[in-house]
Amino acid sequence: MKKNLLYLFIIIVSTSFAQQRKGQLYLTSDSKHDLFVSFGLNVPLYSTSFFQELKESNPDFKVLVEEYGIEFQKGITISENTLNTMEENAKQLHGNYDAVRKLRNIFKIKIENPTNSRLLEVGMALEKWMLLNTVV
Repeated sequence: MKKNLLYLFIIIVSTSFAQQRKGQLYLTSDSKHDLFVSFGLNVPLYSTSFFQELKESNPDFKVLVEEYGIEFQKGITISENTLNTMEENAKQLHGNYDAVRKLRNIFKIKIENPTNSRLLEVGMALEKWMLLNTVV
């Protein structure tokens, strides 16, 4: 039960600090930043081939990935079993498990030569796609 409360707290905190609208991406200083993106719930990210399929179907995305050497890593490292348990609990408590599905759709973007200006360029380019829900 304590674990579930901790995960609920993580969800609440992450959504309160995340951007809620597109076009708000900015960097605050010369300090090092990481870029996280959240794909919309309509994007089925259970498939490990999703990003490869997106590259093949979207030439602009393919150019962006190749230009910046983009790699997608899971943004939140919660085991699949824990996520499944959280989904079951959320379904019982709230009638849906959208908040847990959002956790599955958060990815950390790794790029070659990750300067703040390059991360900003990638973030702004990724915001153009309707697949993205949030860029942080």
